[in-house]
Amino acid sequence: LADIRACQDFVALVGSCWRPSHRATMVASMPSGGAVAKGETPKTCFLYLVVAFATVGAILFGLDQGNWAGAIEKPDFIDAFCHEDPAQPEKDCHAEEASHKPLTYTTFLSWGSSLVQFGAFFGAVILAPPITGRMGRREAMFIGCLVTIVGVVPMCLFIQQQAFEAARFIAGVGVGIVTYALPMFIAEVSPAQIRGMLGSAFQLLMVIGMIIAALLNTQPWFNYRASFSLPGYPALVMCLGIFCFPVSPRFALIKGIRQGNPEKGSKRALAALIKLRGSKKAAEAELNELKQSMESEEEEAPWSTLFKDPSILKRVLIASGLQWMQQFTGINALLSYGPSMLKEAHLQMDAEVAQFIINCFNLVGTAMMMAVIDKFGRRPLMLAGSSMMFVFMVAAGIIAMQMEKGSGHVGHSAIAGKIEPIFAKETNVTAVAAGTVRLLADVATGGEARVEGGENSGGLGVALMVCLCGYILAFGVGWGGVPWVYPSEIFPMDVKEKAMSISVGSQWLANFLIAFLVPQQVSLLGLDGTFFFYAVCLLIIFAIVFFLVPETKGKEIEEMDNLF
Repeated sequence: LADIRACQDFVALVGSCWRPSHRATMVASMPSGGAVAKGETPKTCFLYLVVAFATVGAILFGLDQGNWAGAIEKPDFIDAFCHEDPAQPEKDCHAEEASHKPLTYTTFLSWGSSLVQFGAFFGAVILAPPITGRMGRREAMFIGCLVTIVGVVPMCLFIQQQAFEAARFIAGVGVGIVTYALPMFIAEVSPAQIRGMLGSAFQLLMVIGMIIAALLNTQPWFNYRASFSLPGYPALVMCLGIFCFPVSPRFALIKGIRQGNPEKGSKRALAALIKLRGSKKAAEAELNELKQSMESEEEEAPWSTLFKDPSILKRVLIASGLQWMQQFTGINALLSYGPSMLKEAHLQMDAEVAQFIINCFNLVGTAMMMAVIDKFGRRPLMLAGSSMMFVFMVAAGIIAMQMEKGSGHVGHSAIAGKIEPIFAKETNVTAVAAGTVRLLADVATGGEARVEGGENSGGLGVALMVCLCGYILAFGVGWGGVPWVYPSEIFPMDVKEKAMSISVGSQWLANFLIAFLVPQQVSLLGLDGTFFFYAVCLLIIFAIVFFLVPETKGKEIEEMDNLF
């Protein structure tokens, strides 16, 4: 305990931004009474430091999501886990097209990808709620990171398919616990005025983790074992440092009330708020507001409340629906199997490099979302994002359809003449983008692209990549972080653990389903069919958000009852 207190004192010192006058200046800038005025953002470096460290867990999530796509394309991974099937002698483990690989290997990839998601579902729904509710948010993140390490180590050592899949499941359990507790912790320590931006840090750090994994996977020396070890490093950092930071004030207060020792809970909450807000007076004022808002939440509500209380049920359905909708935008089809898809498209570029570029566009979109989420709100971003994603997904489907038709197919001569100069120089991205627009216009007016013998399929592959980059940019703006921010801010404390378990569990159940289906979709429907499927889903998603999802921008967590 003494070591932990010393660590907390050191972090508090760092949080003062290395300026002795900073805290005094901050207190002097507070409005009278010490409380933060409505609409004013508290200025404390320590709050940002706490959120920054907590989101190391998001890097863990991003590394786990980002390493799979590149690792399964590594020759040493294929050699270790793909075995020729005597019943299918024509199949080749190193074939570029999924339909030419052994069915047993395709099934193994489906399970290998989806078992992480299923493990995360188990962790988020079964294990995370009691751990988070009884022990705390920090404790849940610690346990989740520890379980992740336990899963990562054998994943890097075993080459038996069943043992590898079991390790994937265990790692997924840890990831599920972390992704359950982390958004909750950030929402509970953040002021309403900047809660959206700080909550979005989860998505930003996740994308950075994906980019790191994608970048490392482009290196020939970086083998699949090194790739699968990546989530273990941030998990270790979290385990070593999470208790240096303060407890969630809301959790400390409600835990003290439920344990019959409200005075102890108030002291812990006040100590945390002083560090987070930078002023004792501001902390005391916020603590009083929390106590008043939690008077009706002293007892933890039963599971039945989630379904009997109309307001809570509406929130559960919306929060869970957002998680399902995020997955049915088709994002995991791209993130988990992007390189495989681009190889199918005969892109004349290393597939892992292409995936890295796509992830960079995701980062740009996420940064844009963080900058505007508290200004424009959650709902407009989701609507704008789904609209743009639909446009790019339809365009990608049309291009993929022309590529699949193209082998030996002779179409309208005028359009065939346009395609060759458009895609002759693949490195000119502007020309490729313009050419893509012209190609789509020709297709829309009844023309057919001509691609003989795959001669121009590489150029069309670049056009497809342009669409995928635009798609993931729109995803980052509208659907990357918002479905994680929104559920964490709408539930009262007496049902929060249970409601969030359903929401995060929905995310991972949908993730599991998509991860399992995508290899089968690409094999059976082809690229064009897969893209058109998710385009239809995006239309439905737009309609649901437009009619059913209210705006939560600037609302205190305790004010959500009035909104729902």
